[in-house]
Amino acid sequence: MYKYIWSAIVQPTSFCNIDCRYCYLPDRARSKARVMSQETVEQMIRFLTEDPNRLRPDFEIVWHGGEPTSVPISFYESAFDIARRVAPEGVRIPHRFTTNATLINQQWCDLFKRWGVRIRVSIDGPQWLHDANRVDRSGHGTFERVMRGIEFLRSNGIPFQALGTLTNQSLDCAEELWQFYRRLGATTLNFSLEEIKGANRESTLQSSDYDRCRNFFKTILELRDRDAPGFFVREVDRLIQGSIYRLGERPVEPETLPLMIINVAWDGGISTFSPELLDARHESYGDFIFGNVGTHSLADIAKSSKLRLMYSHIWEGVRQCEKSCHYFKVCGGGCPAPKLFRNGTFKSTETTQCRLRVKAAWDAILDYKPGHSLNETALVQPLSFDGEREAIRAIP
Repeated sequence: MYKYIWSAIVQPTSFCNIDCRYCYLPDRARSKARVMSQETVEQMIRFLTEDPNRLRPDFEIVWHGGEPTSVPISFYESAFDIARRVAPEGVRIPHRFTTNATLINQQWCDLFKRWGVRIRVSIDGPQWLHDANRVDRSGHGTFERVMRGIEFLRSNGIPFQALGTLTNQSLDCAEELWQFYRRLGATTLNFSLEEIKGANRESTLQSSDYDRCRNFFKTILELRDRDAPGFFVREVDRLIQGSIYRLGERPVEPETLPLMIINVAWDGGISTFSPELLDARHESYGDFIFGNVGTHSLADIAKSSKLRLMYSHIWEGVRQCEKSCHYFKVCGGGCPAPKLFRNGTFKSTETTQCRLRVKAAWDAILDYKPGHSLNETALVQPLSFDGEREAIRAIP
């Protein structure tokens, strides 16, 4: 079992009030009544804090997937209070929302300020680009509603991150996107890729978009250094700063490690590895639930034969990456969910996501900052917490 829990991705409800065309969540329109109970919240907090020494210093709960603001504010007032009361002495649990922002109003902002909630807003860029995919159930764009929610955040002085999903249309619009996000007032910029995963069975992005993606990230680097040198762009700065994780001398992707990221469903079901696996099913594995916060401990989950089988398959894929890929020192083996959904198996190597999000981004960095090299060990920084060299008891 991994020594530290990095974060918990918690699903307060499987319902979402909008209907993004690339969403990977199944049944997001028909599950409005499926909301986590306060009893499950308490069980979850006890499960996560059973051994406080396992929580990394920057541990947080991320409320995400469906839409967290589709649950009443009263739910979080109670949930946050439970977390404060139930957590062991000296353990403080920060909270973060990943939200589409369409429902944010003054009451939500009051909650965020009262509890110090961190915010990440999903917005794909200017209206013509955002509304191409982020639509409601009538097919109408949501941009104006998102901007109204962002205006509430700004007027209340609440910092927020921006998360944009890159599609085929986005790759030729680097400068327009950069200018939009800078005007938006976000504190950091994060990108994800439109990807085949879960309920989403197609993508406009392919491995052949490598050159366009490389140029996209190079342009972002040039614009950032020109306009706002200190502004954090996750997809390039994580690579530049070497924020890959290591076990001894081995670089690792956190999603390949059991119980470093813990995913909790609305009913208390526990998953791990990639967050996208929480609601997914696959012909080889069935679902990806390994227990429940109401009936299992971390030790129980770690002993699960289903988890161990899956972990052995994930680690075989990591080994294949290590043997065959020049970029292994940068990514540590690739995320499991894209391998499964793109390649049909965890025991595989390159995916469209790693080709575009890691390889293209890294090569853009080398284009723009030619002094960097994959052989520079300074680019791969070890974790600084005690005992990390024995973070996994037994790698399969």
